[in-house]
Amino acid sequence: MKIILKIKHLLSVLFIFLLFSFIFFNVLLSKNQDFIWINTKMKGLDQLHIYPFINFVSNDYSIVSGYILYKGSLYFAFINEDSKIKQLEGIGGLESCILDASDNGIYAGWATNEEGLYIPTYWTKEGKMNIISKNEGKANVISPDGKYIAGFIKNSNIDNPYKNFICDMNSKELTILDDLFFANYNNFIFTDINSSYNMVGYMYNNESYMPFMYINKKLGIPGEAIKEGEFRGISDNNEIVGFIVNKNKQQNAIIYKNDKINYIFSQNIGSGANFISKDGKVIGGISLIKMITIIKNFFYILIIKS
Repeated sequence: MKIILKIKHLLSVLFIFLLFSFIFFNVLLSKNQDFIWINTKMKGLDQLHIYPFINFVSNDYSIVSGYILYKGSLYFAFINEDSKIKQLEGIGGLESCILDASDNGIYAGWATNEEGLYIPTYWTKEGKMNIISKNEGKANVISPDGKYIAGFIKNSNIDNPYKNFICDMNSKELTILDDLFFANYNNFIFTDINSSYNMVGYMYNNESYMPFMYINKKLGIPGEAIKEGEFRGISDNNEIVGFIVNKNKQQNAIIYKNDKINYIFSQNIGSGANFISKDGKVIGGISLIKMITIIKNFFYILIIKS
């Protein structure tokens, strides 16, 4: 009996191995997909603890940027051009992070100084760093043409610890957005900006978080009652995507257009929309409808071109 059980166990393991091998080679040999392996290996870092996050890919796939989360707590910005990691300037601290990039090669984010404080910065395509403000804060988004960067800096006001800003990249003028306040929400995070410099994001307090939009330099919130949620992307025609939390505390991916919320999936399905293309034709996100497996290892990220 024990021998029979061992044979069954071995056959089961063999079946699973053959199944995954078939899936793996079927994906690799598919004629409908091209694969580009992006090297995110960094000198001095243990490769088993590197987790890359990509937030920008150029149209010709030659430039990729984002950040590496190392050992679950340290952040390192990277720009990969033609499969080579660029050396990025710093300001004396250990960490850095690229959160967004423009079409003309400007990368917005933050870096730590010698005291370990987060300083809002941006990098040029050559890897040269520029400080947006010496105050502690972060640069969250940059417009597609690279003309404006938005983010937040620390404020001395205890009741409102952060101030949001827009930086004009031509004049280098920093404008503080004093009109960002709503009810008891006093913290605002920008998540995307379009070619008309309209922005979206979420506001939060100690109890909840809510989506907001900043259209034509005016703060707006969804007309429909929303308990919690975030806006994550905005197209050039002001279509907005994100997610809201329903009464069952489940996230639902949405499209917000003409003051109306449209659910992408059934409200019974956990989902979230994180990206929308400039023309509004492509939306990216996650859904629990099916499991999607991306083949990768700790040295590379696999990008699929369709």
